[in-house]
Amino acid sequence: MQLPSRFRTNLDKFGVQKIYQDAVHPRVAYQGDQGWTERYSAHGFSKIPGVTIWRKTFQFDISGFLNQEVTIYLNVSKLNSEYYKHRPLIGPCTSGSGLSIKLRGGRHSDRGKDSARCYVFHFEYEGNNNCKNFQKEAPHPVYAKHTIPTNFDAQNWVGLNRWVGFKTVTINENDGVICEAYIDYGGIIDGLPANCWQKWYSVFDTGQFGDSRKPETLSPFRIANGKVTQFRLDNADRDTKSRFASQREVRKT
Repeated sequence: MQLPSRFRTNLDKFGVQKIYQDAVHPRVAYQGDQGWTERYSAHGFSKIPGVTIWRKTFQFDISGFLNQEVTIYLNVSKLNSEYYKHRPLIGPCTSGSGLSIKLRGGRHSDRGKDSARCYVFHFEYEGNNNCKNFQKEAPHPVYAKHTIPTNFDAQNWVGLNRWVGFKTVTINENDGVICEAYIDYGGIIDGLPANCWQKWYSVFDTGQFGDSRKPETLSPFRIANGKVTQFRLDNADRDTKSRFASQREVRKT
């Protein structure tokens, strides 16, 4: 599903196409701005006792973003050996098998009542569109995971010199939250984003995406529950790179 032509001349400072118009007085954060961090660290993996998973994260630490469009281009040249060694237990469709973009959330490192509380947009490394691609986390590490019908099948996006763009959107409406995911498989051409954005899916959360066994996930997340916007890649190589990341306030529809 190619975007209408009216979107194609609306670019940010990196030359990345904007899907939604800026808010009247928008706050914008770009990769390299204050609050941007990059980390490679080890974590345990509960499903496989004794196994250490290496995680690459990129993160904005700026509070208060609600109606927002978040973008990143990633190059994952290869996955770490533990991904393949423990593939039957890791996934697909579970922690460790792809990119998770977490919006509107707070710290993810404790089990306090207000930890995490975020929307999670999940993109599998090996593609397909059938993999718990929309999730809610509240509190950490409790998830309600759902597979949303998509407009096209996602592709395997791991490989040398392969850049892929990802966008996620959250916008409040009167009785819920619009949540959208986009992918640009065109990558980066001559140093510029290809801007071949396609809408992967769109949902409107009014409370139907929680899990009754996990009550904190039931209501729509209509406020910013912290200052963390995170791009999380478990099993990704240390040399995983990012470009053109941004977090931008947008107008309501």
